[in-house]
Amino acid sequence: MQDTPKITPTVGRILIVFSLLYVSQLSAFAAPPKVDFLYPAGGQLGTTVEVTLGGSVAPWPAEIWASHSGITAKAAKKAGEISVTIAKDTPPGMHWLRVYNADGASIAKPFIVGQLLEKNEKEPNDRTEQANATDQNVVFNGSLQKNGDVDCFAIDAKAGQTIVASLQANNILGAPVDAILQLTDLQGNVLQQNHDHQGLDPQIAFPVAKDGQYVVRVFAFPATPSSSIRFFGSTDSVYRLSLTTGPWLDSTWPLAVQESKAEKVKLIGWNIPQGTMMAPSQPAGVVSLPGGGNFATVLLENHPTLVLKTPHEPLELPVTCSCQLPENEKVVRVQFLAKPGRLQIDCFPGTPDRAITPTMRLLDAAQKQVIYVEPRTPIDKPVLSTVIRTAGQYTLEVRDLYQQASPRSSFAVRIVQPKPDFEAIIAEDHWVLPLKGQLDLAVKVEKKDGYRDPIEWKVTGLPADVGLEVLPAGKKPTDPVTIRLRAKKAFPATTFQIVGTSGAISKVVRFSHPNGLSIDQLWLQSN
Repeated sequence: MQDTPKITPTVGRILIVFSLLYVSQLSAFAAPPKVDFLYPAGGQLGTTVEVTLGGSVAPWPAEIWASHSGITAKAAKKAGEISVTIAKDTPPGMHWLRVYNADGASIAKPFIVGQLLEKNEKEPNDRTEQANATDQNVVFNGSLQKNGDVDCFAIDAKAGQTIVASLQANNILGAPVDAILQLTDLQGNVLQQNHDHQGLDPQIAFPVAKDGQYVVRVFAFPATPSSSIRFFGSTDSVYRLSLTTGPWLDSTWPLAVQESKAEKVKLIGWNIPQGTMMAPSQPAGVVSLPGGGNFATVLLENHPTLVLKTPHEPLELPVTCSCQLPENEKVVRVQFLAKPGRLQIDCFPGTPDRAITPTMRLLDAAQKQVIYVEPRTPIDKPVLSTVIRTAGQYTLEVRDLYQQASPRSSFAVRIVQPKPDFEAIIAEDHWVLPLKGQLDLAVKVEKKDGYRDPIEWKVTGLPADVGLEVLPAGKKPTDPVTIRLRAKKAFPATTFQIVGTSGAISKVVRFSHPNGLSIDQLWLQSN
C-alpha cells in the first residue's frame, strides 16, 4: 500500500492559486456578451458592413439578432467582428442589434440605416491638410479614440449649395461625448461652428458663396463635465458624420396629421426642391427623401389636427395644432372649450435644435392665469397638467422662454382632457430562463388620472414549452405585477412582448434604454 502524499502548506497554497485561476478562466469564457459600442454604428441600404464589437464577447463565435427582417448579421472569423447585410427595402432610420451566446445576451444597441454612401475615418486626420476628402454625399464613421483627438473631413461644394454636416454620437449612439463641429476654409479660418443642435450632438448648415473645398472639424468635451479643460476621447467615443450638399430634411409642415386621413406634409430643410410633399409612413410617421441624408417624424394623432390660423373660433377638444411663432408678436394664442376635469397640454418643438424653448400659460374666460409652466431644462418637452373647475372658454399662450422668434420657431400643441389610463415599464430587456427553475419579471404599472379597472396581461412570442403565471401586484401603488416563467425544456432564443389590456386600452411593456430610447422587443433564452 502506497503512502498518501502529504500536501505541505506551500504546495497547498499553490494548488489553491491554480484552482482560483482555473475557475476565473472558466468564468471569463462563460459569461453573457457585453457590448459597449458598435463600429461603425450603421450602414447604407443595399450593402454589407463589417462591424467591430467594442466590449467583451467570449467564446467566439456568437449569434446576432436584428430587430428588422431586412437586416441580417453573422459572426466573422475574427473574434469581435460581425458582418451586417442591409436589404435595399429596409426602412431608413434606427434599428437594433443584439449579441448573444449560450450564457446570455447583451443589451440591444442602436444601428442606423441610411441612404448615403458610407466610409470609415482614416487616421491621421487631425489637421486640415490631413482631412479625409470626398466629392460625394457621404457618412463618415469615426471615433475620437483618445484625449486631444481631432478629426478633419473635406468636401467640395459649389456656390448656391448648402453644406450640411450633422453628427450622431451622444443623442442616439450613447457615446460619452459633447461634440463640436467647425466648418473652415483651407486656411483654417472658422466659417461656422455649432455645439448643441440635437441634445449634445452638433449640426451645421452652411450656405456656400463660392466654389471650393471646405473642411469640417470634429472634436469633443466629455458628456459628463469634469474639472479638466481638454479635448476628450475614448475607445467608445464613436460617431457618424453626415457630410452632404444633397437633400437634408429639417422638419415638416404641418407637424401633426390625423392618422386615418393619410395627409401629405411639406418637407422643409436644405437642398430640397420647393414644395416637395410626402405622406408619412404608417404607423411610425416617418418621412425620408430618396437619396436624402436623414428623416423626420410626424405626429400621427387619433383625433382632429389643424394648422392654427388667427383669429379663430374656440376649438373643440381633443385637438392637435401646428403653430408658428410670429416674429412681430412673439406669442401664439390658442382658444378652446373645456369641461370640468383633467386637462393636459403637450408642446412639441418642431425642429431638432428646438428653435423655440416653449413656455405655456393658461388663462380662463376672464383672462386670469390658471397655471404657467416652462421646461425644466432646454431639452425637456413642457407639459401642462391641471384640473378644470368651470366649463367654458380658455386661452393657451405659448412664448419662447428667451423671447426669440424666427421662421424656424414652429411647434405643435396637443390639447386633451385625458381619460383614465396606464403605462407599463420593465427594468431590463433580456433574461436567461434556467431549466428546472423559474424567472420572475417585474412589470411596473403607472396608473394615471384615477385609473381603477383591472388589467389583463398577455405575453406574445413565448415558445410552447414556456409556462406562464401572472401574479397580481401587492397592495402598495408601487408594487409591480409579476410575470412568472418556467421552462419545461430548452428552447431557441426568442423575442417576446408583454401586453396589458383593459377595455379598449392596450399597452405594450417597454424598457427604457440607457441612450434615452425605448424598446418593446424583449429577449429570452434558456440555459
